[in-house]
Formats: sequence, structure tokens, C-alpha cells
Amino acid sequence: MTDLDFGLGAIGAFLLALTTALTMAASPLPEPSIHRVTLPLPARVTTAPRLNLVVDQINLPRRQPAKFRVYASDAGGAESLLGSFAVLAESSDAQGNRSLGPFRMNVSKTLRRWLDHNRGARELPLIVKAVDGAGTPVPMSIGSVRFETPKPP
Repeated sequence: MTDLDFGLGAIGAFLLALTTALTMAASPLPEPSIHRVTLPLPARVTTAPRLNLVVDQINLPRRQPAKFRVYASDAGGAESLLGSFAVLAESSDAQGNRSLGPFRMNVSKTLRRWLDHNRGARELPLIVKAVDGAGTPVPMSIGSVRFETPKPP
């Protein structure tokens, strides 16, 4: 191997590493305060007297209060608020993370309004955002989101 071969190999390796780094920098990183999921709409979405959205296995810092806002996204990217719920902090000096849930929200009326503007939709693109009282994003993860039709009393 000559010095020239080694130099060209090193340059090629450098260019490959640079290309990889630039590609990764251009790719959007997941936002730790936002959870996106697309759910199939239930068969009785328009006739069920009540429809809940269940958010489960939320993992967030113990010392962090959070307000969770759940949005439906339409084909144009507009977001419609379906509902929200809040979680209190354990204490201001608590360490580590905690897992919470399930949380149930009645989305019957708000989802029907979304369906009026998104006729023929078979899926619901959801965005769950977590913020603190000042509107600052709160890092979190969510294990599952699903629909639930409660049984009548």
C-alpha cells in the first residue's frame, strides 16, 4: 500500500462520516415532549353514546407537573384539540421518573366535530403534547393510546 492509497482511503472515510453526520443533522429528531400515533377509527364512532381515548403507561419525571393536550391532525396538518388532562408532580425534590396511567378522556363530541370536517376518514392521526404550567415542553414517553367504548351503567 502506498502513501497515496492510504491518503485516498482516509479521505473517503472522512467524506463518508461527514455525509452521515450531515444526513443525521438534516433528519428531524423526535421531540421528547410529543407523542404521535395513528389509530383506526372504531366501527361505531358516530353512533356510540360515549367514546373514550385511553392514554396509558406515561413515563415522566417525578418532580415535573404536566398538562397533556391531545390533538387530532387533519390531512392539511391542522390540529384540533380533542381534550386534555393534567398530572401533578410528586414533589419538587423527587428524583427519577415514574410511570402513570391509564387516563381516560371522553372524546365523543370533539371527535364527531373532527369527523364532520374529515368525512370518510378511517384513521385518526393523534398528537399528544406535554407542557408544564408555563407552557414549556415536558419530556415524556407514552406506552399506548387506544379507544374504549364504555359499557352503559
